[in-house]
Amino acid sequence: MIDALDRILADLIQSRIAGLKGTTQVGFGPPDEQWLKELVSANEERLNIYLYDVRENLKQRSNERVREPKDGWYSIKHVPPKVDCMYLLTAWSPVKVTPAIEPSLDEHLALYSVLQVLMRNQSLLPTQVYKPGLTIPSGRDLSNVPLLLRQEELPMRAVLPDAGMREMGLFWSSVKGLWRPAIQLTVTLPVFLLDAPVESPMVTTLSADYRAWDEPPSAEVWLSIGGQVTTGTPAQAIKGAYVQIQGLAPAEVKAINRHMITHADGRFLFSHLRSGRYHLRAVATGVGDGGRDVDLPSATGEYDLRLP
Repeated sequence: MIDALDRILADLIQSRIAGLKGTTQVGFGPPDEQWLKELVSANEERLNIYLYDVRENLKQRSNERVREPKDGWYSIKHVPPKVDCMYLLTAWSPVKVTPAIEPSLDEHLALYSVLQVLMRNQSLLPTQVYKPGLTIPSGRDLSNVPLLLRQEELPMRAVLPDAGMREMGLFWSSVKGLWRPAIQLTVTLPVFLLDAPVESPMVTTLSADYRAWDEPPSAEVWLSIGGQVTTGTPAQAIKGAYVQIQGLAPAEVKAINRHMITHADGRFLFSHLRSGRYHLRAVATGVGDGGRDVDLPSATGEYDLRLP
């Protein structure tokens, strides 16, 4: 995923800055002597995006789980941990210094243009980087982004390097280069774990038994039921459907007549019901209506309503 992040960053910058749209004008290797040699040989301005550190983002560590309905069951996944990918961005000119030419000015201009792009995009969204109508010099589009990353919003911070003077000096000494101005870019990336999601059955019927202590005749049983309103093939959940439950038999449930509106996942829930026979009905604007009789509790535990 880090390699995919590299490409998204390059495409963001190159599609927004005309002076860096060349296929070799953005690189990710260490900004060392070899980088400088290739730069001079190519005789073109370049931007170096060097990944110098990767750390877990402990502030965003979470034990939360995400539940998604799947074929009448729930698929349970852990929220992925996050890591901070830390880049050092530097601008380079192949021009040699002469009394009449100052290449540092061109480098500063390029660095400022990059800073404008990064600060205009506080989060990295692949859907925005590759939005329709925008020319990407690399020829890539959203389909080239890994599926797990396509809809992600990756927090991004572009600031001056927070390392001290000594640490920055050590970095440039290690690559045998002259110290130059840089942008420190941190992008927070989810780490999608390889463990399979846990699947568990969906609870559709809940029974509660209330009684006075040590007095069985005082027992009262109340039921809660849940279902889903769907339409089409494959089934699609209907949000905002009107669902009604009407008691039919025995006599003590005939007074029950309730309704609710389905949630975004098409689900409904009715509580505080007695055992008996009921009629469930759903109405959805633009779709139609339908109903069925059900017994509570149901032997199958299924109370879904399917509209045409």
